[in-house]
Amino acid sequence: MKTIRETIHQWNGFWFCPMQLRDVAATRLFVSIAALTLFLFYFLTSNQWFGSTGWFNTSAGLHFAGQGIEGTGASYRWSILYHFPNSGPIIAGIGAFACLFAASGRLAPLGCSVAWVCMVMFQHRAPLLVGICEPLITASLLYLCLAPSHRIEERNQSKVSVFGNVAIRLVQVHFALWILFSLATMLSTEGWWTGESVRRLLADGQGLLPRTWAVPHVAEGLAHGTILFQIGILACIANPTIRSIGWWVVLAFVAVMLLVISDWLYAIAIFATASSIWSPPFFRKAISTS
Repeated sequence: MKTIRETIHQWNGFWFCPMQLRDVAATRLFVSIAALTLFLFYFLTSNQWFGSTGWFNTSAGLHFAGQGIEGTGASYRWSILYHFPNSGPIIAGIGAFACLFAASGRLAPLGCSVAWVCMVMFQHRAPLLVGICEPLITASLLYLCLAPSHRIEERNQSKVSVFGNVAIRLVQVHFALWILFSLATMLSTEGWWTGESVRRLLADGQGLLPRTWAVPHVAEGLAHGTILFQIGILACIANPTIRSIGWWVVLAFVAVMLLVISDWLYAIAIFATASSIWSPPFFRKAISTS
């Protein structure tokens, strides 16, 4: 049995031991690329929805942004989208530029902060554009604001930071909770046990597989695989002896989800946040020889 002192020591070691800034910069690079992808999506699609010649006119855009609608947080008007629904491309452009700063390691905390503010503007006021991946990336950007600036290509690998460790640990915990809640949702839904939920998604053409694959045994196999891979990810996080295979389990989970829902933004978000626990092997090899 662990003593209280050993538990406290391990807790402090997990959160507050200094971490190499190069490892922090690697995760920040992947998260920044994921956020940049989202901003490019907003830049290309926001005016199609809310622009002056978009699918919704100005009054409809203001309606969806919450003006005059009770229960939509209308008292919080800090988002530019609240007053100007067609300002989406401008906000997305600023956010994308901030992501480049964060990815490069130059003024990284400022870049993460500006990108976070721009991302939350869309989440708060443009629900039609927001998918399942934005909360994961937005939270990671906020956590990474704690980490100091550092460029991956810097030769000095001895730079460490306690705040960098805290930032990465928060991303890791958030990722683990995300997988846990996703798993709990699937386990509590009968359609994922029987495969019916997956069969309907395939029949509607949501995934990469052709609709002819929307048969019970294929859908059941994919549904059970999705559940098992999430259990595997959590097991690899909790058990250091099998942690080395965790990255491959993440890739398998992402592949199955693409086959089922074909959400590339979600796949990129999972890939980015999982890098806080497992750096992709090809990337780890590349930076070790730089």
